[in-house]
Amino acid sequence: MDRREWNLRQMHPHRTIKFHGSEQPVIRPGAVIDDSFSLCTQGQAGKLSLQPRQMIGRVHMRKTAIAVGLILVLLLMAFFGSRLSVSYYRRLQASKLLAVVRQFHPGTTTEAGARTALKPFARYEEEHGANVLGFAFENLPPLPWTRFSVHVDFFGGLVTEVRLTEMQVDHSGYPHPNSASVTIYSNRLRPLPADFNGYSESSRSTGGVDSQGNWTGFQCCHARFIKLDERATPAQMSQSLNFRLSCMTSFVRCKDDRQLLP
Repeated sequence: MDRREWNLRQMHPHRTIKFHGSEQPVIRPGAVIDDSFSLCTQGQAGKLSLQPRQMIGRVHMRKTAIAVGLILVLLLMAFFGSRLSVSYYRRLQASKLLAVVRQFHPGTTTEAGARTALKPFARYEEEHGANVLGFAFENLPPLPWTRFSVHVDFFGGLVTEVRLTEMQVDHSGYPHPNSASVTIYSNRLRPLPADFNGYSESSRSTGGVDSQGNWTGFQCCHARFIKLDERATPAQMSQSLNFRLSCMTSFVRCKDDRQLLP
């Protein structure tokens, strides 16, 4: 330490002199030494150097969490989107089948003609026999379970009977659904009761009882049954086949048989 440095340290014992790459102080003429400046210890410097790394790590973790969340959302959307797409497609096919069946007239429509018209719906067959063809369409969760089915009976080379049913779950876990069923007969091929004049309609509901057999007030599961033959009026026939297939793709339940078949 030279004389000049020693004098400076004696004059300013509480001031810190910053060194630049050498052990000798660099004092410029006219320079003012700032009392507020102090050197960092090695521990403090280590802490300061770790802070940017910690911040970068936290940002990286946040970005990773966001990316994972977005991937999960996209997977859920794809899963439920595919189920909704299948339900809408089955509803479309059910409406096409209904339009075909509207053209059937038991006792007049031939078996060969009916089977040909029903071929495009073969993938939905649930019953296939010498005298019957059955088709069914069901939606998928998370939509309320709904089913639309059509059965066509044959005998002697003719269509003898057509049965159509739409049903939907009323209360989750309860075995009886709301339903509407239509049966079209041929009075010429199958004699019907004498009191049947070509059209009849009946309804019933399911109620709850307690352990003593008393009614609890719980009521659900409305079912309606319509029967027709050649003597039904065109208006009765058209109204009886006016199934509301939009119930298959609605998140809101069709609450009774009148909503399934207005």
